[in-house]
Amino acid sequence: MHLLRTAHDTPQVTVEADGMLANCPNFNCDYELLATNLPTITAASYAGTTLTMTVSGLTSETAAKTTVTLGYDECTSVAISGDQITADCANPESGSHVPRIHFDNFGYADVDAAVAASPITIAFTITDAQPASINPNGGTVITIDGATFPGSLEAAQDREMVVKFGDAVCTLISVSSTQITCENTE
Repeated sequence: MHLLRTAHDTPQVTVEADGMLANCPNFNCDYELLATNLPTITAASYAGTTLTMTVSGLTSETAAKTTVTLGYDECTSVAISGDQITADCANPESGSHVPRIHFDNFGYADVDAAVAASPITIAFTITDAQPASINPNGGTVITIDGATFPGSLEAAQDREMVVKFGDAVCTLISVSSTQITCENTE
């Protein structure tokens, strides 16, 4: 039986570990969810390496330190002008992504339903695969060059990436955003 809790009309910050619940004897543990007046991404486009977003509700306070991500990758060279935010997203990972904006000490911007319903799609690009012929009994190490691959072997495994040559699965050895190395199986 926990006697460390008291009734409150507002949500409370709680911490629990090993069945023990922390209390707030000298601190008000109330918190508020900010459901209104959040900056909102109302439009987004991606061309070349530039992500451009229209954001309503920007203030100098919320825009003080801004981080932009497209998929799993943080973009660079973030610039804010009026209600426009642009960022260089040179190596986004393939997939369908809704851009995210994080305002330091404030949190993430809301995303308009129309933007969420039309994610930015980044396709895999393969520029080369060597060797050009493989042993049908397996054991051939293959290097695939390209772009927009997951940034690591762990990320590829998390996203359940599968490489095949015909029907033969190629077991991943290493993965970077520009290269995959795998070994074919029978």
